[in-house]
Amino acid sequence: MIRMKDSVSSMRRVLYLSFALVIGSGFVLSSASAKAPQQQSAIKHTNKGLRLYRQKKYAEAAKEFQQAVDINPQSASAHWNLARAMGMLLQGKKACENGVNQSVIIQHLFKACRLKPRLKRKLLRQRSLRSVSNTLAWQRLMGLSPSNTKNVKKILRNVSWYGPASAEGDPIAGIDFRPRGRLLFWLKDKTTELGRKTIEGTWRVQQKRVFVDLKKPYKDKKHFEGEMKQTGELWLPGLPAPFTDDSLLCASKATDKQAP
Repeated sequence: MIRMKDSVSSMRRVLYLSFALVIGSGFVLSSASAKAPQQQSAIKHTNKGLRLYRQKKYAEAAKEFQQAVDINPQSASAHWNLARAMGMLLQGKKACENGVNQSVIIQHLFKACRLKPRLKRKLLRQRSLRSVSNTLAWQRLMGLSPSNTKNVKKILRNVSWYGPASAEGDPIAGIDFRPRGRLLFWLKDKTTELGRKTIEGTWRVQQKRVFVDLKKPYKDKKHFEGEMKQTGELWLPGLPAPFTDDSLLCASKATDKQAP
């Protein structure tokens, strides 16, 4: 009698577990089947974007990749290819009219590399991404941080630095930190042929302090000393500040369009 009761109890447990498994499996399958059409749609847009990209129709390709991202935000391929298409628009000087800037491109690269870490190995080989390799965000993507004193020198040399905006919306000044401690400081100057006045100089880094010596004075001063903040801003008191990696490209173009 006791054995029969145990047998019935065991059968009940087996039936209960089997029922739970079926219900659970059905839920998973339902979820997967619901996601499948969305994933297929995202893949379709990505493939169409790749065809357009190969035809050098970068604006159209970017729209397809953007649709893929909107449908499936977890698609590393969609984010990666959207960044590449935007990069080509930036290189072709068609970024502003298509609502593209460096920070948007970097955002998609961060997402792509977070979703698929091995994509990081491809970054330096992508010609389409050269237009963002001179930004601070790119340096962070490559593992360099302003908070690490060992990285400050590399970041200074790798980034294009621009001063505050002028009334026209473009930077009033900039600094190029070159190899072997050489430096070029430039100022916006409409009276010159290139629209810039340049002053050569030298630079060095000690801990987080940045030292700049110009060959000719700027506002009666040749020596400047400052630092790079953890936010990535470069402050050199006496020179137009702060210096950032923002070229204000689209801001200046917008100002040009508004001018009478």
